[in-house]
Amino acid sequence: MLFNSLHFLIFFPVVLCLYFISPGRLKTIVLLLASVYFYSVFNPYYTLILFLLIVIDYWAALVMIRVPQPQRKLLLILSLTSNLFILGIFKYYDFFAGYTNYAGTYLGWSFNIPYLALLLPIGLSFHTFQSMAYTIEVYKNRIPAERRLDVYALYVLFFPQLVAGPIERPQNLLPQFYFSKYFSWDRLYSGLRLMLWGFFKKIVIADKLAILANEAYGSPTQFNGSALAVATIAFAYQIYCDFSGYSDIAIGTARIMGFDFMKNFNDPYASRSVGEFWRRWHISLSSWFRDYVYLPLGGNRASEFRVFTNLMITFLLSGLWHGAHMTFVVWGGLNGLFVGLERGIGAFKTRYFSEAHWQLPSFISVLVTFILINITWIFFRANSLKSGYYMLNKILSFETFSVFNLKNVGAAFSFTRFDWYFAIGAVLFLELVQYSIRNLGFKQKFMAMPTAVRWSCYYALIISIFLFGTSSLEQRFIYFQF
Repeated sequence: MLFNSLHFLIFFPVVLCLYFISPGRLKTIVLLLASVYFYSVFNPYYTLILFLLIVIDYWAALVMIRVPQPQRKLLLILSLTSNLFILGIFKYYDFFAGYTNYAGTYLGWSFNIPYLALLLPIGLSFHTFQSMAYTIEVYKNRIPAERRLDVYALYVLFFPQLVAGPIERPQNLLPQFYFSKYFSWDRLYSGLRLMLWGFFKKIVIADKLAILANEAYGSPTQFNGSALAVATIAFAYQIYCDFSGYSDIAIGTARIMGFDFMKNFNDPYASRSVGEFWRRWHISLSSWFRDYVYLPLGGNRASEFRVFTNLMITFLLSGLWHGAHMTFVVWGGLNGLFVGLERGIGAFKTRYFSEAHWQLPSFISVLVTFILINITWIFFRANSLKSGYYMLNKILSFETFSVFNLKNVGAAFSFTRFDWYFAIGAVLFLELVQYSIRNLGFKQKFMAMPTAVRWSCYYALIISIFLFGTSSLEQRFIYFQF
């Protein structure tokens, strides 16, 4: 994988040099060609699909601004349908075909819908949603239609965030392609720091914890409840460090070239409610579903039952977006249920009790939220619903909390004593850094430290990547599958 290998260490500096020495409009062409090459490394044939969608959306938006409302709506439908059709064929056709054939066995149908078994293009869900955001914003007259095809194509194909986001809004990214970008040492240092932190989170923390999660979720019946609980917590930090690590790398890469991406994670495990968690986790996707699904359905401007229905629809669709499997749908449904219950409990407290009387200490709220989120992660990671239900039952059973099982958790995995100390230390280090940034202004204090101290920290992170992460340099990012 390009973002996981030494290939990127050659690719990016070459693109950076060509970009900054190119004059005017050639900068856009350089980035566009680099982005096409970047995606072609994964599968060159799927690049043609992207070009088809780019042309359809570009044309639909241009025509949309010249015609009256009925035709505008038809063009929007054409654009959205084209994107969703491609996404549906590659990602959901076999899913619905399977359930249709399953139902057919009970209805006595004499035929089965054939399976296509298509390989899902990497990042298809991400650039589909980014393209749909563009045509929706043009339709609502929030932005003008982009007249330069090369600029719009770059908006969809821009390589730092092409395969796993953040899902950028056109208002933020499109105008940036028109401003002249010049090399900046400050941006270089800032971008490299963020990329280094992202690689550290991915290679050192996420890939180490993946060993625990893969062992337990691969054969859950071989582990007791305590071990499964530890593996689930390991997965919670694995997926966070994996995906936020990618976002850091993408944002840092773009920053070096002079572009500013939106922040995609904001210390989500410090949330005091599931609703707050979703305002901090994968912010670009959460805000997309909020603006283009939840609010059009009515949002909070309805009865409590209707609001709960809107939440459930939004979260169920979010689950389906993540994958064509019922485990993702259950994961989304659980999140919607928890957010809906939080809203109901909040309304009840506001109506009948003073807020201060029912205010839980922050650390308890954070702990309860973390537990609820980990319950949802079980189904996100489980290989099947049956496996997920089994694991949840084992984790919530009494044996999970017995001293005997807790003492033998370590022996259930292939981790050495050093691996355990290292994994626990890495997670604690991550939380310490995030707490210091969040509450102690650590980022500003760090930048004010002597150069020797700061560079010692950089070298420590680099050395740890090579010492503890070299065996996982080709480990794919989790969200590449979406």
